[in-house]
Amino acid sequence: MVLDRTCLKEGYNMCSKNKIEIMPATKQDVPHILNIVKQAFVQYCSAIGITTIAALCETEQDILDDMRQKEIYIAYCDGVPVGSIRLKVNEDSAFISRFSILPEYQSLGIGSEILSFVDGLLTAYGVKQVELYSAIENQRLQEFYTRNGFKVISIDSSRGYQRGLLQKKYQ
Repeated sequence: MVLDRTCLKEGYNMCSKNKIEIMPATKQDVPHILNIVKQAFVQYCSAIGITTIAALCETEQDILDDMRQKEIYIAYCDGVPVGSIRLKVNEDSAFISRFSILPEYQSLGIGSEILSFVDGLLTAYGVKQVELYSAIENQRLQEFYTRNGFKVISIDSSRGYQRGLLQKKYQ
């Protein structure tokens, strides 16, 4: 899928060719995905005051294993890998994990475009709701997910910080 730059925030200038491409990830994308996840989750940890999280311990093999169990998509900006997302789709529900955007490409509309892409997929699949976890203390992320239609349905502290289970329902 190629998205026109006009869909993104005004002032966006990181993609000189005016497009974001979101496509299913391949084995060749695995090193890029690992890099995106590591950089994004270092920032995630810093924002909430923790030093580590499972995503930072992930390996290329873990991503390859996920490719067998989940749908993984990667976003390119002018050929540069800038974001990734994983989907586990069940009968009428889905779960998002490892949703990551390189820090220098955050707050530019790319994450919203990826979620819009995912919304289209899940609607086509007949999914009724999608869920994900995100740190409650990260106000910026909470605002992002709220703008994109998610609501906190529960809070869990079992991993050393407050994680909200967020949910978005489809008609």
